[in-house]
Amino acid sequence: IVMPGSSEYHTALDQLVTAAQAGTSVAEALAGGNTAFDAITDRIGRENQMAAYENFKALKGSYYSE
Repeated sequence: IVMPGSSEYHTALDQLVTAAQAGTSVAEALAGGNTAFDAITDRIGRENQMAAYENFKALKGSYYSE
């Protein structure tokens, strides 16, 4: 998804997966990822992220529907 902070979200996701693969419990890795995602979203602004997602969904071919 093309939206503000997407590279930061991908980095946070990569870090939590790497932590789990390295032996951190899945629950702990996911909790860390949740904290990171919330921090990114709070910095950018939840309303801004929701608006960006709505704009993304409006792009032709970006959202599947029957």
